[in-house]
Amino acid sequence: MARLKFCFVHGFLGKPKDWDPLIAELTRLNPEGFEFITYDIWRDLDRLPQNSSMEDWGQRFVNVIGDGPYTMVGYSLGGRLLLHGPWTISPKIEKLILISSKISLIPETQRARRLNADDIWSQKFLNEPWEKVMHDWESQEIFKKDSVRPLRRESEFSRVSLARTLTDWSLGHQRLNLQGLKSWKFPVLCIHGKEDVSQLPQKPIINDLGRNWSLAEVSGGHSPQFSHPSEVAVVINKFVR
Repeated sequence: MARLKFCFVHGFLGKPKDWDPLIAELTRLNPEGFEFITYDIWRDLDRLPQNSSMEDWGQRFVNVIGDGPYTMVGYSLGGRLLLHGPWTISPKIEKLILISSKISLIPETQRARRLNADDIWSQKFLNEPWEKVMHDWESQEIFKKDSVRPLRRESEFSRVSLARTLTDWSLGHQRLNLQGLKSWKFPVLCIHGKEDVSQLPQKPIINDLGRNWSLAEVSGGHSPQFSHPSEVAVVINKFVR
């Protein structure tokens, strides 16, 4: 029997190694049944022109990953990027799992505010001392219910690349076609931490996207794959079996 293939896409300030705890738990549940690849957003970012859209990223992503088909797994920004893949015409996807990724659209009246906020963060990551900007980033309300957050070292990142993703792929630029999402023929699972209040507006949207879309709530906040990898692995294993 062919092994199921997973492709993981990390979030902002993420690294491929972020998935190691979850992969370890999935392997424990099914030692011989899965294959894993972890995609590095930063490795390919320089190959995209400046001001590339999330759709541009999605097209390149499909071109550079292997044949699949894959169960795609994205966390936060990684999931939002996966939402912009050309999945209606690509045979490389079998299932999609979104962990703490926003599907909702920002009202037009609030887009400028969100773009401005992300531009401010972009300038912080470019110019402020690393310890200060990381303290400010991790102190945001969205992360306060996370019991585990990875330590991020300046040497692991390009500040220019971090700043660029904040502006190029701001939520303020996200313009998803919800009717298009409804037409997807493959199953989609959204995983949210029960204590992540930022995901509350997602529930009615997911319910409205049709029978191929489902929601699972697990323990924790915005980053349940860090704090509760075993629980997240059980949910994923059930979804793909």
